[in-house]
Amino acid sequence: YHLEELGRKYVDLLLVTTDANWDDYAGSLKLTYEENKVKHFGLEQPSDVEAIKKCQGIMDTLGLKIEYITLPICPLEFNNEIIPYRNENKIGITGLNPFGGYLSAPRNITAFSVPYLLMFAAYYCDIVMVSGRDMIKAYEDKEFLSSLIGREADPGMALKKSISKPVKEIKQAVYTSLKMDEDNIIPYTSPETLLYAEDYMFKFG
Repeated sequence: YHLEELGRKYVDLLLVTTDANWDDYAGSLKLTYEENKVKHFGLEQPSDVEAIKKCQGIMDTLGLKIEYITLPICPLEFNNEIIPYRNENKIGITGLNPFGGYLSAPRNITAFSVPYLLMFAAYYCDIVMVSGRDMIKAYEDKEFLSSLIGREADPGMALKKSISKPVKEIKQAVYTSLKMDEDNIIPYTSPETLLYAEDYMFKFG
């Protein structure tokens, strides 16, 4: 149904989480492949190599292969355990959050610079997902990444150990809602959105 709404005949890459109920999904995955509804399968942010092996074991019984995995790829958010395994098994990487995510990005950009962070992601990834918060910057990032295709990588990008140092989140302090009329109040989550001041209601957590 979702494909029909998009006007598409098939999914190029279907990502499934490693903690999904794979025993229940197995038959559906096989069916979607046989009906040409899905071309390629991948895993959404596996936690470790064992999680990948477990899912691939189930896919093997179906005659299918895990072809991609998504991972955060950033100098301060990096899973070095998975990288050698994916190289040995020819699994592609779709890199997420090359700047480290919304909260960590300003710190990481200041410390490393945008060119370095994009080149670091390109060093490890087959596909890099750029942030869509600012479409002009996203286009510039895409153009820079495209210019790296075919160039020899800088070996200085290689990391030898796993690391996870995100900026610590703080608890949400204010919850926003829009008062449409006396009887209709609609909560929403979009911290940067500005509408008409008289329509706002706030609740303090």
